[in-house]
Amino acid sequence: MGKISIPLLLILVLSIVVAVESTSTDRLHPRLPTFVETQCRKTRYPEPCVTFLSKYVNPTSQDPQEIVHAALKLGHSKGSKVKATIKAKVLNVAQVTSNALALFNGFASRYKSPHHG
Repeated sequence: MGKISIPLLLILVLSIVVAVESTSTDRLHPRLPTFVETQCRKTRYPEPCVTFLSKYVNPTSQDPQEIVHAALKLGHSKGSKVKATIKAKVLNVAQVTSNALALFNGFASRYKSPHHG
């Protein structure tokens, strides 16, 4: 068995202690779900919903319209980023393909048979 580094062992032990401590604290003081958590339960992907919307919705809000507005705004923003990423990847593929064809044509022209063309 390989040696385990002291920092790695320390991180492992601390993470176990924190996990146990937070679990026992949650049982003693259960908290009510936030409005965002309650609304996100209705979605197909509740965990990412809570993660993203909690950053954009006032924590004391009880307004469903605010959550819908934040979700639409966030969805549009993420969609735009995905579109830009896809466009950049397509452009990259086109550039790489163009470079490959240019290099291949240069290589082929050096070894072009005098009998063809």
